[in-house]
Amino acid sequence: MRRKIVITFLFVGLAILSLIATHRALPYMKEDESYNSIFPRDKFLALIEQAPPDWMQAQIDEDFGQVFEITSEAVEETYRTLWDRIGPDICHYRVIDNKLYKYIPNRDEYTHHDTRFEKAFKTLLSHIQVPNLDFLLCPMDGIPEPYMPPGFYKSENQAPLLGNAKIKGTHPIILIPDKFSLSDKWLLTTQEILHLNPKIVWEDKANKAFWRGALTDTGLPDWVDADPSHSPRYQLTLLAKSFPQMIDAAITGEKGTPFRGATKEEHLQYKYLPALDGHMCTYPGYQWRLLSNCLTFKQSSDQIQWFYRAIHPYQHYIPIQNDLTDLIEKIEWAKKNDEAVQKIGAESQFFAKNNLLMEHNYLYLWLTFIQYGKLQIINFNKLKQNMDKDPNWHCIQYRNNMRFFKKWGNPKNYSELSVKK
Repeated sequence: MRRKIVITFLFVGLAILSLIATHRALPYMKEDESYNSIFPRDKFLALIEQAPPDWMQAQIDEDFGQVFEITSEAVEETYRTLWDRIGPDICHYRVIDNKLYKYIPNRDEYTHHDTRFEKAFKTLLSHIQVPNLDFLLCPMDGIPEPYMPPGFYKSENQAPLLGNAKIKGTHPIILIPDKFSLSDKWLLTTQEILHLNPKIVWEDKANKAFWRGALTDTGLPDWVDADPSHSPRYQLTLLAKSFPQMIDAAITGEKGTPFRGATKEEHLQYKYLPALDGHMCTYPGYQWRLLSNCLTFKQSSDQIQWFYRAIHPYQHYIPIQNDLTDLIEKIEWAKKNDEAVQKIGAESQFFAKNNLLMEHNYLYLWLTFIQYGKLQIINFNKLKQNMDKDPNWHCIQYRNNMRFFKKWGNPKNYSELSVKK
C-alpha cells in the first residue's frame, strides 16, 4: 500500500513538473514585455487603413533618400564597426516571421528585461504583420551626440542606422519615434496634459516663461564636469535672475542644490514654455508642450526628430535663437500679441492631437519598417539557418521563455565571434 502511495506521488510530481515545463515552453508574452495592455489597437488599425499624412511619407523618403539597397553583409559590417567604437550602445535586431530577435555578443550584456524600444517593437509585432527585417538601432539620445567624434557611425560598407534624433542632413540615419513616445510614459503624459488643458485656461495663466530641466546641453556626457557658461540652459537661468517678472527658470538636480523639479500642472500655469535641446532634442518634452494649451518657444537648432518637418514657426511655435539672446524680445512681443499667440498654441495643440499621440507614433514606426523592408536584398531563409547555429542570436519576442531554455556562449569580446554569413 505504501509503495502504491509513493508511486502515485511520484507520478503526480512528474506530471506537475511536466506541466510547469510545458507552461514555460509555451510562447507567451508577459505583461511587462510589451505595451499591449495600454496599446490603442483600434485607433492604430484604423490609421493603417488610411493614407498617411504627407509629412510622414516625406520625412521617411528623405531619410532613405541615399539608401539604395540593404544587405546582411552591410548590416554585419556596420555593427562590427560600431561595436568597436561604442559597444552596447549599438543594437542588432532581426524580425523573422513577425518575431523579434536580438544579437547579444557578450553574456555580460544579457538582461531579462526589455528596453523601451524592444517593448515597442514587440507591441507592433503583436498587432500587425511586419516584413522580415535585419536592422541596427542606436538608442543614444541622438546621432551624433555633440561629444562624439564626427562620422563615428560610419563604416566602409554602411547600412542604415535607426535612431531617436539626428543632426539635420546626417545620412544614413533613419529617424523613428523616440523610446518615450512609443511607451506607456507617453500615453500617461498625453492623458495628463489633455486632462489639465481645460482646467487651466489661457486667461488664468501667468504672463511668464517657465522652464525646469537638467544641465545636459554642455556638449559633454553627464558624468563629465563641464563649464556651463556657454550652455543655453544655464543662460536661461541667468536671464531669469535678471528678468524675474518675465522668466521663471531653474536647473534641476544641479550639484550642491536641492532637486527643483516641477509637475506638468505647474508648467501649465504659465503661458510660455521654452523647449531647449539637451544632449540632443528634448523629448518628449517638446511634444507635450505642443500638446498643451500654452505657447512653445522653440530654440533654433540643427537637431531634428521624426516630426519636425511638419511644424512651422509662428504657426505651431515661436522660434528663438539658439543662445536665447532674443528671448526677452520674443516674450515682450508675445505679451503685446496675446490673441495671436493663443491661436498659435491652439494650432500646435491641434497638430499634436492629430499627429503625435501613441497610435500616430506607431503608425510612423510601421511605415518606416515597410520602407526599410522594400530596400533589403537578403535571403532570410539562409539568415535564419545561420541564426539557429549561432548561440548569440536570441528570440526575445517571448523573453520569459529564453530564461529557461537558452544556452549561452560567453565570448570575451566581439572580435572573437564568428559571424555566420
